[in-house]
Amino acid sequence: MLFFMSCASITNATDLLDMYKRALEHNTDVKYSDIDYKIANEKYNQTISTVFPEISFNAQTKKTSIEKYAGSSSINDYTLDTYSVDLVQPIFHLDVFDELEKAENNIKKYNVKKSNLKKEIMIDAAILYFNLIKKKNLLKSSKIKKKFLKTKLSNAHILFSKGYITNIELNKYINEYNLSEIDVDMYNNQLISAKQDVRIFSGKEINDIHHLNLNLKLEKRKYNLQEIINTAMQNEENIKMAIYDVRIFREELSSSKSQHYPTLDIVASYDFSDSTSGAKFGEQRQESTEIGIVLNFPIFQGGYVSSQVRESRYKYEKAQYTLDYIKKDVEKKIINDYNDNLILQNIISANRDYYNLAKENLTAVQSGYSLGVYSNVEVMEAEYNLIQSQSNLEKSILDYIITDLRLKKYTTDLNISHVEHINQWLIW
Repeated sequence: MLFFMSCASITNATDLLDMYKRALEHNTDVKYSDIDYKIANEKYNQTISTVFPEISFNAQTKKTSIEKYAGSSSINDYTLDTYSVDLVQPIFHLDVFDELEKAENNIKKYNVKKSNLKKEIMIDAAILYFNLIKKKNLLKSSKIKKKFLKTKLSNAHILFSKGYITNIELNKYINEYNLSEIDVDMYNNQLISAKQDVRIFSGKEINDIHHLNLNLKLEKRKYNLQEIINTAMQNEENIKMAIYDVRIFREELSSSKSQHYPTLDIVASYDFSDSTSGAKFGEQRQESTEIGIVLNFPIFQGGYVSSQVRESRYKYEKAQYTLDYIKKDVEKKIINDYNDNLILQNIISANRDYYNLAKENLTAVQSGYSLGVYSNVEVMEAEYNLIQSQSNLEKSILDYIITDLRLKKYTTDLNISHVEHINQWLIW
């Protein structure tokens, strides 16, 4: 576990917590997840509506014009007004129960997806923010390297002009400097790309960021690998969603099979008609009421239902295979993160030793330079080695934090308090 030792916050720079909160408001995946959840609720509403009666009202007025060319018929122009109210009340539709169960599981699935996405946003926010730190460090060290290689090249030109080195050796210095210029451009482009990733993720580009406090104390936290795996198999959100998919397609299969069974409905209707005296039977006004029970027993539909059942069975089998794959994939990721977590603890220790050694070396070289023992190029190289070792130490700690967050996610322990805690380790 990491403990915060010191923190100095600059308000004009965006910190990790700010970025996470912005992502919750503007991230496209979050918006998609909210919409998917709303769609799932509406599908449930549509399904539950099928158990309620269907009532319709129909009104019609019609005028008939008669053009008589021969004959003695008494039919003249007339109008006919009709009104009807129809009601159908489902009594027994076996597929409704399966469809309701399917719709409920769909809501639960997308509710889990929303919860999972919040945790993934926490991890992705840390990854993207830390990536900005890494890219800025790479750009900074590449500029320092370019600076001291430029000085070395300048000295090499002097030595070449005096005949102390050959043109082959001079070209080596020229090539090294040219490569350093390319590195600066490359790392600058990578930083720009990283900022664009953040803009897409959180809806706003970040200009200034905080860096990690390298004086924080790293305490080795012991995880029990088997306990994490056992917990994840029961509670990990991607596994939960896959389980709901299995249930959804199982209910879809049952619903498809139900199409073979009969349905029972109550039907009722009320009709009213009014015709003027010009009609065939003279002026009439009548109303009628009907009520009955309709039993529909499907006999043959060209093989449609049987094909639908087979399709649903294939989807159900696919969902089972997917669940099995996701469980294996989650277990693999847990093992990888667990092993990376252990290795990174040792890498941090080694990088910290090298960083402390680089600081001592720079101090010694600066003292030697004041005494004329070392050249300015050697001082610049020692400064570059210090920046490089600092960047490596910071990168290894950041990578460790990511693996720690992932392991917490598998144990359902990850929440915003962890983001707030990490945010305290960032300094200007």
